[in-house]
Order: sequence, then structure tokens, then C-alpha cells
Amino acid sequence: DLQEHMYGVWELAQQFRRNRELGLWPKNDRHCIGFGTCPYFDLCTGGFDPRSFAEGKADLPDGFVVVDDVHQELIDSQED
Repeated sequence: DLQEHMYGVWELAQQFRRNRELGLWPKNDRHCIGFGTCPYFDLCTGGFDPRSFAEGKADLPDGFVVVDDVHQELIDSQED
């Protein structure tokens, strides 16, 4: 058991090293509400319609902006 545990710890350290080198980190969706609620929680869970912000029906969270110049690919994907 000790040898298996040591290998698991070594492998985890290798993953951390690779992530740090690449600047990529896995999403940890188990902590969305663990330390308060993430500002994106409602967006991720479908708790609101983003159009309500653009229509002025809801206040934007701090740091968020409504973008008027939407990329054409996003418009095309909504029509499908």
C-alpha cells in the first residue's frame, strides 16, 4: 500500500509540474459554492438569461459588461 501511495503522490506532482509549465489548470467544479458563490455560478447553471442584462431587466455583476459588437459566429450559432 505504501509503494502504491508513493507512486500516486509522485504522479500527482508530475501533473502539477506539467500544468504549471503549460499554464493550464483543470476546472474544479466541486468548489462552485464551497467558499461563497462564484460570480459565474448562475451563468454556468442556467440560473438567468444573459439577454436580461442587455435589455436592462437586471443589474450586471461587478466587472461584467454588455458587448454590443457580437461576433458573427455567435449570432449564426443562435439561428441553428
